[in-house]
Amino acid sequence: MNEDRPVLRVGVLGTGNMGRNHVRVLSTMPEYQLVGCYDASSEACKAQASLYGIRAFSSPEELFDACDVVNVATPSFLHKEHAIAAAMAGCHVLVEKPIALNAEDAQDIIDACAGGGCVFVSGMWSGSTLPSRRCPAYWLTRKSCRSTSGA
Repeated sequence: MNEDRPVLRVGVLGTGNMGRNHVRVLSTMPEYQLVGCYDASSEACKAQASLYGIRAFSSPEELFDACDVVNVATPSFLHKEHAIAAAMAGCHVLVEKPIALNAEDAQDIIDACAGGGCVFVSGMWSGSTLPSRRCPAYWLTRKSCRSTSGA
């Protein structure tokens, strides 16, 4: 990691099964500052926040305001809504697979990110098959965010 470059602030939207995995891995990566998480279940969100010493946000919008990158790990039927909201808030977006439930929704996410000058990456969780620090989606997001922000 180049110490001259700022660390990207990342938040996780959704603390269900996949979201917990993303929080766990991001908490170990010095390339990112895990600022917090949000979940519709405030109890689940607070549990993850307490476990990792991060902030439990009370709304997605508060999370977006604190982040450079939002990791969308909510149920698939919410990906479009959450990814577009994050992009409209000016955040780069990483969405857990599948991108969306259909091609039209996926294209809407891609268009919203492109229109807002945000990097969009969809990635499959690879914690069980690859060392988490080598997860391609995280590295691609980091490289792309830096190239678009000049950081």
